[in-house]
Amino acid sequence: MNRIRITLALLGLVFVLCPASGQPVPVNRGTARPTQASWEWIPAATAFTSEGDFRPDLFSPALERVFEKQRCANPTSCTQWLAPTDGEPGHMDASLDQVVSASWLIVRGQLSHAESGFYIHEAGTLFTLIPSQVLKGGRRIAGRTRLFIFIPEATIQTPRGLICFLAGAPPLGNAPVPVVGEEVLAFVFRPAVNIAGDILRVGGWTQLVVKRGASVLAPASIEPLTDGVRTPYASLDDLAFEIERNPAVLDPQNGQER
Repeated sequence: MNRIRITLALLGLVFVLCPASGQPVPVNRGTARPTQASWEWIPAATAFTSEGDFRPDLFSPALERVFEKQRCANPTSCTQWLAPTDGEPGHMDASLDQVVSASWLIVRGQLSHAESGFYIHEAGTLFTLIPSQVLKGGRRIAGRTRLFIFIPEATIQTPRGLICFLAGAPPLGNAPVPVVGEEVLAFVFRPAVNIAGDILRVGGWTQLVVKRGASVLAPASIEPLTDGVRTPYASLDDLAFEIERNPAVLDPQNGQER
């Protein structure tokens, strides 16, 4: 038995036991190692080999095991979900002051495209954002006419089951996952890490506001409080006005760049 295990290791094979079927699924890791591509956006359409395995030049063995076990557990539908493992400097009841202060960048714009895939160690959806207003950190994206918003939430159909990633419960706090064509305002807590520096990760909780029809869907904790009652913003312009006059944006000593 030990000799068999050693042989499999030399061949670069990993066997993951699928809970649903009870049958081991071979995963051919080959000899490739993760490259800088691991820190770039990987569309779901290009993430797999012709045999249905994760491409070893794009996924580390450890991450591959996590995703392999997940799609084994979800052969036809999502019954188990993965969630982001790294917390953001925010929480479900963070106030507007707290969110603005914690933000590295606050940007508003319209979504023009979306696709599912993988970014660093998470599955999710990548939206193309055409920025219309930068409320904080403008110098950090000066001259850019297009950005990308990554939300770690998606259901990805693979050759062997589904990968189900959920940003939070409920998704994105009180705000829904947006759709192409909608206008959003994003609170970005961390700089982009891809080479181009244009993929902005937006996690859950209080990081996203969506304009859907005539409604502004925002986490309740950042909405105006009057006599103990939260009042939804009438427009994104109203929210943008409150952000622009926030001390964390106005005070250059806070390290903000307009």
